Amino acid sequence: MILNYVRILNFSFNWIFNGYHPMSAQQNHKNEHRVTWAQAFRDIVITAMNRGQFPILVVGAVIFVLIYRLNANQSFQLLKEFISKLEDFSILGWVLWVLTIGLWVVYAKKVRKNFSVEMSRVGREKSKAQEKASRRKLPSSNKNKPKKY
Repeated sequence: MILNYVRILNFSFNWIFNGYHPMSAQQNHKNEHRVTWAQAFRDIVITAMNRGQFPILVVGAVIFVLIYRLNANQSFQLLKEFISKLEDFSILGWVLWVLTIGLWVVYAKKVRKNFSVEMSRVGREKSKAQEKASRRKLPSSNKNKPKKY
């Protein structure tokens, strides 16, 4: 999940500062268009909504804005308090919770990929068995769909 945000932010960074849409490499260079920061932000929000990550995006944005609005002394004090709470283990549960969620996301993606690979293998074996039983070549029903993991 965090990796998705990193990819989205990387694309957005390129859109905002370079002004080019990532799909423009596939387009004719005469038809290239510059992407504004508003369009990049819109794409990030729509992608987060489609993937069910919008609440996380909003919470992260609120935390970012709150920290950004602090002056230098207050942000340094916040960092010192955070480190002191880590040293006395008073927020260790929260840190472990975030770590557990992150590792679970990685594990779920790995399981989904393994399942997809196994189902493709089973589908190929099934097709071979059907072709053998019918003694003719059968048309493929596989469609080249983009993978979402």
